[in-house]
Amino acid sequence: MIGNIGVLDIGTNSMLLLIASFQEGEIQPVLESIFEPRLGESLHSTGRISPEAFSRGLKYLGEISAVFKKYNVYEPLYLGTRVFREAQNRESFLRAAKENLNIKITVLKEKEEANLIFRSACQEFKQASRSLIIDVGGGSTEIISGDSTNTDYLRSLPLGAVTMKDQFQPSYPLSISILNEFRADIKSRLSNSGCPANYPNIIGSGGTITTLGALKLGLDRYQSEKIHGSILKIEYLTSVIDLLSRYSIDRIRSLIIDHDRADIFIPGLLIWEGLVATTGANTILINNRGLRWGALWDVIHKNFLDNNHFT
Repeated sequence: MIGNIGVLDIGTNSMLLLIASFQEGEIQPVLESIFEPRLGESLHSTGRISPEAFSRGLKYLGEISAVFKKYNVYEPLYLGTRVFREAQNRESFLRAAKENLNIKITVLKEKEEANLIFRSACQEFKQASRSLIIDVGGGSTEIISGDSTNTDYLRSLPLGAVTMKDQFQPSYPLSISILNEFRADIKSRLSNSGCPANYPNIIGSGGTITTLGALKLGLDRYQSEKIHGSILKIEYLTSVIDLLSRYSIDRIRSLIIDHDRADIFIPGLLIWEGLVATTGANTILINNRGLRWGALWDVIHKNFLDNNHFT
């Protein structure tokens, strides 16, 4: 029997691990985990992966490699995103991962990253009409519109929760003036993006929106099966921004399930606020299975459904 399939999505803030099996035409998740080395901290100001983030990233990669081996994963995929497209010292990190850990990281192009996010949403939610799919990450926002057969808009914007936090360095509680600065900057970036409008519903993914979904459901721990497919109304998004912006960072940390996300949660929410204003959306359908699941489906189609074996 061929071993499990493993994918690691290496983002600006998080590393998202997925291990699954594919038997008798069915995907069975085996393990999903999140690690937060925050590789992109200070990337906005320095253009580099900091020494501290560099060390944290390699440490987590070593741990993750051991997990893949424990679960009998066949040639796991390590997929790098915007932080590796932008960091001036990315080659040093990629080389260290290869030489020290025997890990080869594939750096996705913007369009490749967006396509995997789109594939995930299409597999998870069979939409009868064209859909708008948005993923807000730590370093970028992917926006894709289309249906199950083709896309008519696909773009990756350098707009993420970590980079916005690093750009403005906000202190909490947030003042009206800093909120206005955030909003003006986000509005300017989106107005120049050609982002599609007149979409009442968005399929959304990324750590900010899944954390908001968990907050809405009143969860005290991460429960993927409850968050996935849940629906958020825009009024709830705006009310949470209004409320949490008045709180200290420690209080925000106590309210959300991912405590390490506290300092980037409101920057991420403000990006979502700008996106729904630009697109005209009323609701967000949460896709808790983003890029890593799109990559998983890609492996399955290439190696099982097309050829019925790994090549």
